[in-house]
Amino acid sequence: GGNGSFQGAYKFSKEFDIPVIGIPKTIDNDTYGTDYTIGFDTAVNTAVDAIEKIKDTTMSHERVFVVEVMGRESGFIALETGIATGADCILIPEYPHPLHKVINTIINAKKRGKNFFLIILAEGVAKAQEFSKILQKKLNEIGDFGEVKYSVLGYIQRGGTPTAYDRLMASRFGVFAVKEFLNGNKNFMVVFEKGNILSKPLKISFGKIKKPEIREFEIANILNY
Repeated sequence: GGNGSFQGAYKFSKEFDIPVIGIPKTIDNDTYGTDYTIGFDTAVNTAVDAIEKIKDTTMSHERVFVVEVMGRESGFIALETGIATGADCILIPEYPHPLHKVINTIINAKKRGKNFFLIILAEGVAKAQEFSKILQKKLNEIGDFGEVKYSVLGYIQRGGTPTAYDRLMASRFGVFAVKEFLNGNKNFMVVFEKGNILSKPLKISFGKIKKPEIREFEIANILNY
């Protein structure tokens, strides 16, 4: 599980003297102390596939399309999905992007000849329906940018067939966890850090916030120009 599951497991371990092992598994990829959590790659691929289908059916019309993706208060899914789909704007909680900058991005893209504008919105920033209404009103005051449509991908991101990468990582995490336990280690979490699978004290993830690296967000901004 993630941070909440780890805290619950740790309390259970302390109260009943039962060893526990934490394996990070959440599509949000927000567990502190590890670079990767099982399920994230599958969620991103599912979101990318859905958004590409949306683009196929709407790019022939002049419009702005807002797609809300999961992640709770984390922007990892939105950021990776936005880069992969060539979004014009990616809105995540960790690096706020004011509305006037969103509008300027759309205006600049239109000047370059674009007539379809894609915005990826993390659910922790705003609800797509309300955001789209506000954006439509602001754009109408400036000029003709077509309709602002929205889609909430929702729980399709939590299901589906796991990607090969997630299957491999789950297998590697599991084998490592068993070996560590047999060697006497307990109350630890398995982590993926700088390409290596390691163990860390379970408590290291408690009450801490994991943010996407700023360089990833900068990549997204560079690709918009």
